[in-house]
Amino acid sequence: MWRNTVRQMILSTLFAIALAIRSLRDQIDVKFAMPPR
Repeated sequence: MWRNTVRQMILSTLFAIALAIRSLRDQIDVKFAMPPR
């Protein structure tokens, strides 16, 4: 039970970090979006 709780905490933390990185990357892409030509 204790181990399961720790695993769930780690999974939710990784999920939140992935979401933050994705939104940050989207913001950066929008801010520095340059046409290829």
